Amino acid sequence: MSLVTSFLALPSVVVIGVVALLVSLFSMFTWKLVTDQKKMKSIQDQQKKMREDMKKYKDNPDKMMKMQKKSMELSMEILPQTMKIMLITLIPIFMVFNWLGQLLLMLNLCQAKSLLQLLSLRVLHQVILL
Repeated sequence: MSLVTSFLALPSVVVIGVVALLVSLFSMFTWKLVTDQKKMKSIQDQQKKMREDMKKYKDNPDKMMKMQKKSMELSMEILPQTMKIMLITLIPIFMVFNWLGQLLLMLNLCQAKSLLQLLSLRVLHQVILL
């Protein structure tokens, strides 16, 4: 029995949990490799300081507006970094979970003991596809 076959013989919840953990690790390592960590840390520190200053000047609307504008500029610097990560990781994640769903559905169909179980799984599959 191959490693994949024995892995898929585990309960579905365990298989999905392990795959989700692997996808999370992939996403985390991609985040670390693709983003400029020093720049991100610097921007986050600036934003933290801005939030603290905003609390101090909450009674001064002009000062608050200037600080909010600066905060938005900092957020716009982070946005391209996060979008880049999303584009890199989103497509493989959808592919993996689609494959996993189809595989687990086929395994359940093969293991169906009665016609009633088989029909209920097919109806479930049709609902999922809608």
